[in-house]
Amino acid sequence: MKFFENIALFFTGALSFNRKAYALIEKDLRQEEDNFLLAARADLLGLNFPTMYYMLELIPYMVEEEENWIKRMVKRKSIWEERFSDLDIDP
Repeated sequence: MKFFENIALFFTGALSFNRKAYALIEKDLRQEEDNFLLAARADLLGLNFPTMYYMLELIPYMVEEEENWIKRMVKRKSIWEERFSDLDIDP
């Protein structure tokens, strides 16, 4: 029975690289979106960027994403913990 479990684990590991790659890409995409929304809505934090005038044109397109972004930011405990978790390094 142990032999079949080991074979199942082998094939799971050998074939799951695709899922892991997509998960990493999606995580990077989420982080890039978070950074963009932070830069676009820096006025909420009191930061003045010279490009804020041009960002006002994008606000109607970002309303749906902004609600999800706020929920993700509230759930975060530590940004550094998230960044170092990918590298397996203790902050």
